Amino acid sequence: MAVASVFAQFLFTLDAEVDKIARTPFTQFYGTNYNTSSSIEKSQIGNIIEKITTIVHEIDSVVERLAERKASLESMKREHSRFCSVMGRVPGDVLSIIFEYSIPSHTRSRSGFSQFTASLSFNVSGVCQWWRTVALRNPKLWNKIYLDASKVVPNTRYPRFTELASRCRLHPTHLMVHNANLSWMSGTEHGAILEALKTTCQGLELRFSNRNGLLPRQLDEWLSRQFPNLASLSLLSCHLSRQVTANGPPLLAFSQLSNLHVHFAEPNKLREHGVRAIYYLHLPHLQRLIVHTIQTSFRVTVNISRLATSFPGLEELRIHVPLIKLQISRTELAAMSQDASRFSQLKVFSLITSGGSHHLHIFKNLVLPSLSELNFPLYFAEKEGEDPHTIEALFARSHCPLKRMNVINRRSESDRLWVHRWIERLQSTYPQLQLVDDRSYEDINGIKAAWYS
Repeated sequence: MAVASVFAQFLFTLDAEVDKIARTPFTQFYGTNYNTSSSIEKSQIGNIIEKITTIVHEIDSVVERLAERKASLESMKREHSRFCSVMGRVPGDVLSIIFEYSIPSHTRSRSGFSQFTASLSFNVSGVCQWWRTVALRNPKLWNKIYLDASKVVPNTRYPRFTELASRCRLHPTHLMVHNANLSWMSGTEHGAILEALKTTCQGLELRFSNRNGLLPRQLDEWLSRQFPNLASLSLLSCHLSRQVTANGPPLLAFSQLSNLHVHFAEPNKLREHGVRAIYYLHLPHLQRLIVHTIQTSFRVTVNISRLATSFPGLEELRIHVPLIKLQISRTELAAMSQDASRFSQLKVFSLITSGGSHHLHIFKNLVLPSLSELNFPLYFAEKEGEDPHTIEALFARSHCPLKRMNVINRRSESDRLWVHRWIERLQSTYPQLQLVDDRSYEDINGIKAAWYS
C-alpha cells in the first residue's frame, strides 16, 4: 500500500474520532460567559477534558514517531545521494590538495604570530574510510602541530596526539606552542608529547604567556634535550634577559639553527637594552634572522655592526622595529669602511621602520656584495637629495647582483615624482631590477612559511 494511502486512511479515521469527541453538550456555549454550578455538568466537563487530553498525548506521540521516521528517511536520502556525488569521484591526489588548503594551520596573519586554531586533519580523516586513507597518506596535513600549553593537564594521556605523533615519525614536523612559560618548559607533564616529536621536530615556535626574562643558556639546554635536530626557532612575546659571555661554552641548540625569529615584547627592557641580547648569541652558521619588536613610544637601539659580527653567515636579515635608533660608534664606522665582507653572504636585507632618516647612515658604510633584494622606507624624503645617492653608492660599492627592491614610499603621489625618476636611473644600471611598492615585507609568517615547508 502506498504511503499516501496509509496517511489518507489514518487522517480519515482521526477526523472521525475528533469529530465524535468535539460534539459535546457544551459546544453551544463556546465564546460565552457560561459557568456551571451543577455537579453533574462539572463531572461531564471533567470527563470531556480527560478524553481530549488523552487524544492530544496520543497525537503528540504519533507526531514524534513521524518526525523520527522523516529524519531517518532524510538521512537515507543523503546517503544515497552520496553514491552519485561529484566528491565521490574526485581523484585522491586532488582530494589531498583540497585538504591541504582547507586546514586552519595554513592560515596565517602578518603579525608574526601563527594562528592557534584546531587542526581539521582529524576531522577530515573521520568522514569516511576513503577520506581517512587520503588524509593519512598526505604528510603535509600532519607536519604542523599546534599545542596550547595552558591546556595540558598533568598525568593525562592524549590518544589523538599519540596518533598524530605516529603520523610524524617519517617526515619533518613543526611544533607551535601557545602560552609557553618557564614552568611548563621545566615540567614533566608534557614529556610524552615532546618525546614523540624528539627526533622529527625541525621547527619550533614558542609564544610566551608572560614577559619574564628568558635566559638564553637555560633555553638552549632545554632545546638541546628536547629537540636535537632543530633547524628553525621562533621566540614570540619574550625577552632574552642576560648576555652570553664570549668565553663561555657554546650554545649547542642555537648554534645548529639555520633560521631564528625573535620578537621582543618587554617595553622596559627594550628601552634599557634594545635588542642587545641577540648580539651575544654568536651564531656563525645562522642563515636567516628576523628581529621584531612591539610598537613603542621610544626609539629601540639596534647595532647593525654587532649583528654583522655575531652572524657573519647571514643570507637574510629582516629588522622590523617601529621606532629605531641604529647605533654605531666611530671606531665601528672606520672598521666597516675597511671591511668589504662585513655581510659578505647577505642576499636579502629588510629594514622596516617608521622612525625617519635616523638609519640612513647605515647604508653609507655597508658593503653587501651578495645583495639581491633590498626592502627599506623612503617616506623620510620629500624631494630627491642625499638619500637615493646614498643607496646608489651602496650598490656601486658592493657590486651586488641586485634583482628586487621594495621601495616603501609613504608620501603623496606628487612626492613620488622624484622617486619615479630615480627608479628609471636605477633600472638603466640594473636592467633586470624588479621594483615594487607593496606590503609583502610585513607578512612575517609568509616569510617564515618557507622555513616550515
